[in-house]
This record gives sequence, C-alpha cells and structure tokens, in this order.
Amino acid sequence: MKPFIIFSTLFLGLSLVSCSDSAKTEHEIPVYSINVKQTPNADEVNQFFGQAQIRLQPLETRDSMYFNGEEAVVHVADGQLFIHDVAQDIIFRFDKNGKFINRIARNGQGPEEYTFLSGITIANQTIYGLNRNKIQCYDYEGNYLKTISLKHDSWQIAVRNDGTLFTATNYIQPYQFTAYYPDGTVSDFMPSNPELLKLEVSQSTYHSLKQDKDVAYFTNYFDRNIYQFKDDSVSVMATLDFGSMNIPADFFQGEDDEIGSRFREYREKDKAIMKVDHLTVTDTWLIFTPAQFDAYAVYYNKATNTTILNKELREPYNLLFGGYKTPDGYNPETGEFYRLVSAIDLKEVVEEIAESHPDYQEKYPFLKGIDFSQVDENSNDWVMFYKL
Repeated sequence: MKPFIIFSTLFLGLSLVSCSDSAKTEHEIPVYSINVKQTPNADEVNQFFGQAQIRLQPLETRDSMYFNGEEAVVHVADGQLFIHDVAQDIIFRFDKNGKFINRIARNGQGPEEYTFLSGITIANQTIYGLNRNKIQCYDYEGNYLKTISLKHDSWQIAVRNDGTLFTATNYIQPYQFTAYYPDGTVSDFMPSNPELLKLEVSQSTYHSLKQDKDVAYFTNYFDRNIYQFKDDSVSVMATLDFGSMNIPADFFQGEDDEIGSRFREYREKDKAIMKVDHLTVTDTWLIFTPAQFDAYAVYYNKATNTTILNKELREPYNLLFGGYKTPDGYNPETGEFYRLVSAIDLKEVVEEIAESHPDYQEKYPFLKGIDFSQVDENSNDWVMFYKL
C-alpha cells in the first residue's frame, strides 16, 4: 500500500512543556510530525483499513449478562474477555469464543465492595478495580482478594507484571501520575509544565494512561509530549509536532479570563490540538484522538513515519474504525488491537450492503459465516480484533 501522508523531516518547534528530567537533551527525544489538517484520500484510507486482518467475536446475550455497550470497555487477559460496563458498574467475563462465564457486581458500601469503578485493569489473574481513592482486587470468579488504599483520588489505572500500580488523574494536580510499588513505596510525578497548575482552564485527558508490556504511557492536556514510566522513572517517550495545529507559544499569556476565552475559541474552532487522548502505544503504532469536536482518530506508524487519519471511511469500515473509535487495547501476544462494536449497527450496515452486493462476504471476508438473524436491539456488543 502506498502511504499517503509521509513526512521525512522532523523538527522540535516550540514546546510549551518540559520533561522533569533535565538530563534529557532534545535530540534524544523522538519528534513525530503529524499533519492532522490534510484531508485524507478516501480510497487510500479505505484500502489501508480494508487490508487489516479483522475478525469479529459475538458475545453471548441473556438477561443476566446484558451490558450497556455505549459505556463499556473490553479487556483481554489469559485468553478471556472482560467487559467493564461503566454505566452499570459491572464486570462481565466471557471465554475466547464469547460464551458467558460470570459477572462481578460488588456494588455497595462494604469493605469488599466498590461504589463506582472508573476503570479496571487485569494482571496476574487479578482484576484491579479503581474506586477513586482505593483499588478493589478480585479473582476471576469475583471473590474479594484485597483493598489497596491510594494516596490520591484517581480515575485511570494500569498495572505492571511485578505488581507496580499506576494511577492518573482526570484534572491536572501536582500528582498527575502516581506509581505504587509492591513494597509500599509511593512516587508522584508531574512531568508537564507546573505552570499549568495556575490555570483555571487546566484539565487532563480521560483515556490517556495505557500500558504496553512493562512500560506505562500517559499524556496530559495542553501537552504534546507522550510520557513513559520506564526503569522506575518518568521521561518523554516522544513529542508530537502538529505543525500549524500546535498551541502557540503565547497561548498562556495574560490574565485567567483572557486565557479562558482563548481556550474556548481554539477548542470550539479546532484551531489547535489541545490533547492527545484515547492513547494506544505499541512498538510500531501510536493511535490516539487529537481533538474534542472534530471527531477522528490518528494512526501513526513510527517505523515508516506515516500518518493515517480515519476521516474518510466508507461502511462498514466507518462503523468499525470511524470517529473516535480507537482501540480499547492491544494484545502483544497475538499482535491484535481490539474494541467493542455494536452488533445491531453492524447488522443494519450489512443488510444495506447485501442489497446492492449479494457477494458482500467475498468482499468483506471477516463477515463470512456470521449469522445476524439472532441479533436484535437487546444484543450485546461484539468484540472486533484486528491487525494492521
């Protein structure tokens, strides 16, 4: 496939943020140039996603296992599928073939329960559920294991195989990122420019803490850096250069009301990239959503310095990859990304395609052998796995 947006020259440009490790020099930090203003070529975009290796896994549906897919996230661990339904505060467990196993609903005020789960992560056959200032740990059957008290209220969570826990806030605080070590040691990090703490408009990203292997990655509002927690320290993994869509160097000059007015103008008119959210990092790919109102995702290939924007997708790829639909996660064992897809939306799209293309299963082989006859408005979402 011919990459359609390629940049061969990297440059740092003006940076509004700085790394807390002053020993790092600029030339050691990769800078990835990403042009989000260029209109993608529809044919090339569809060709790229059309060449992805896609498979769809239906999830069994019964009254006792129905989840709200609009507010749900899938996690893959030990060959099983875990659906965190944020709306119901329930965790559903399925086997790799989509057969329901059990659900965890420990809602309540008791010491073994949670009042609200803002996020979960899974490691060492343990489910870690983040409940603001504590983490509730359960085994796969839902049996309570332990409670981990947190130093700060937090909204995002990741965990390393050695048991080190990472949390991040959704609003900028002096403790933007915190590491909790198995020996009880706690370390706070604020790698972004501390001046951001003075701004009333300061906030953070909502889906920015992700992990690949034993490295945790996270981003921040008003910050073009992607940070990494590696070797027990925080450093800049890469700086994203959006060219004319960078926040200007004088953006934060003036009084708070001036900055607030400028912030609203830039955000509502998409004049600059305010955040890097819905982040997924692998050895080859950076995938994220760059803005609030212009809903699209960026697929950036670090090896080829190629940017793919999903703005011009046709069905069914628009349903599968369009808008803010970035992966829920990545499985390094299989090399697959994964996310939830609405089964009823997929059924409607396929029915429309089948009317004009009876041989649609030849054109879209990932739809072969799938029976949509049992899908209705009460069906659970399906899991889409794909390799790029």
